[in-house]
Amino acid sequence: MSEKKKNVYAGITFLLFAIFIYAVSFWIPESKSDVLGSRFFPRCTAVFMGILSGILTLSSIGFKKSEETKDGSAQHAGLNYSLLLTCLALILYYLIILQLGFVITSIVYLFCQCLILLPKEDYRNKKKMMITLAISVLVPVAINFIFWKIFMIALPAGNLFMRI
Repeated sequence: MSEKKKNVYAGITFLLFAIFIYAVSFWIPESKSDVLGSRFFPRCTAVFMGILSGILTLSSIGFKKSEETKDGSAQHAGLNYSLLLTCLALILYYLIILQLGFVITSIVYLFCQCLILLPKEDYRNKKKMMITLAISVLVPVAINFIFWKIFMIALPAGNLFMRI
């Protein structure tokens, strides 16, 4: 199956999953304890996932069928190490977030994820590495600030910083 078809099928699958999440969010009991309610986050996630899957589907329709090498043969995809490392990083993130807390775990995860996705030649570029490090620190801190100050929701602080 071509890369284009895989992306179209993945986009449609995630769009259907987003619709499912949005529909199921109506079954969540309404909460009066916070400003946004308990249905807010699942619905935002579903809408965001729907937008991204629509972009994936529409953009993959416009791509060429497959790239060919100089000798005319089609390129075959091997083992996708980036995907495997991303899955491993997400599993580790899930396992240690309650121990170290949201901010520290997210900083480490984002930096590792950027390293996974960066082209190998960018590892030696100090400017790009500093930008990667800055993004990895600023995004979790900003998200934590937004959730704490605006939404009044405490993200996990971690057992490392809990008082005994």
